[in-house]
Amino acid sequence: MTPVAVTPVAPVDIICDLKRTERATEYSPVTLLDVFSRAVSQYPNHELSFITSSAHDSTIHTKTFAEFNQHVHALAQAMRAWGKPTGSVIVVYLTEHEDNMAAVWASLLAGYVPCLQPALSAQQAHKEGHVAHIKNLFSSATWLTNESGAEQVQSISGLDIHLLSTLQTSAGASEDFQAHQPNADDEAILFLTSGSTGFSKAVVHTHRTILAACHAKGESYDLTAESKIMNWVGFDHVAGSLEMHIAPLLYGASQLHVHASAILSDPLRFLHLIEEKSIQLAFAPNFLLAKLTRDLEKRSDLFGKFDLSSIKRINSGGEA
Repeated sequence: MTPVAVTPVAPVDIICDLKRTERATEYSPVTLLDVFSRAVSQYPNHELSFITSSAHDSTIHTKTFAEFNQHVHALAQAMRAWGKPTGSVIVVYLTEHEDNMAAVWASLLAGYVPCLQPALSAQQAHKEGHVAHIKNLFSSATWLTNESGAEQVQSISGLDIHLLSTLQTSAGASEDFQAHQPNADDEAILFLTSGSTGFSKAVVHTHRTILAACHAKGESYDLTAESKIMNWVGFDHVAGSLEMHIAPLLYGASQLHVHASAILSDPLRFLHLIEEKSIQLAFAPNFLLAKLTRDLEKRSDLFGKFDLSSIKRINSGGEA
């Protein structure tokens, strides 16, 4: 038999590894609401920041974790008043990152399952077919959207459409509100496929599968509570919601979410924000990196002008 070389491990190393495992097991959240509540309690002053589609001057709106928690609990209480059964699917069709984020967490707190709807087709027949398909798929027709979204789907009969603005107006925090307590294997968030080969399919993510992915991502990215994250990918995409929001939240990291239009209209803003906010982790598809390269080649005056020393990683992918 061929000898096998084995590196000896000191007993103290084994003990330390076991202790780390025990601590991870003891304090590790098992549902998304555990992640949320832990982030709020441990890092109440860490921030969720947003640049909206209308903020072409890069005006940043910020909520602390504690402020965001109060906001989504109030929304959840208002959603609970809809009287929907626990586990009902809520189709979330919104534009801004903050609105999508709040709708998802409020749905979870209320005991509903959010389904993130990407931009609908401009072709009426395709749009109506998709919406009817979603209605049949979930045996449900509850949509949470804004005025623009409601206008897009109001011609389709049988939908129960709720406006986020109305929900915000009726929202009021109450100490008596009891958040839903899900199990690890309950459905958490639904994502829709592109539908390029037919109608969209709904990809079901449970609390357990999302947390497994987020733990792995966080360890790979060396995320800590002091990390600073920037995302401009839509929240209906797993990169925007799971990878660049829930995974950082698991570690208590502050985040900046920028509407795609603010970056696509001026790709160099991506670099300006990295420098201004000392961003350490960001996401950029290949087409944006290529556009940045072309823009910089035309602007030799900018060579060496950006301090990007803070950035540790720019994730990319999702393109053929």
